[in-house]
Amino acid sequence: MITVEAIDEFAAYSGKKAEVAALTAKAMGGSVPFRDALASRLAIIQPSQSLLDGFLREHAFQFTDGLQEFMTALRKRGTDIFLVSGGFTQVRQATATRFSRTLSPI
Repeated sequence: MITVEAIDEFAAYSGKKAEVAALTAKAMGGSVPFRDALASRLAIIQPSQSLLDGFLREHAFQFTDGLQEFMTALRKRGTDIFLVSGGFTQVRQATATRFSRTLSPI
């Protein structure tokens, strides 16, 4: 749905972009298990609730071109739409909020 890797954006916001991006690339390439890479990235970022809140408040994610139209067409057909993500619950919630008229409860 979004055009970026949220954890990399969060890392940039926290001043740790280069370190985290390198681990993300390894995880995406399959050389590091997802859970290990996530734990390592979070250890680098050292997130707090206030840091995450500030990030979400100041960062507007760009959505994939045509997404709104696609979701609207699915809704018109009576199709339920669910948002599933392996990422941060708070990012998923913020994303869902922007599509509140087209997403089913998460």
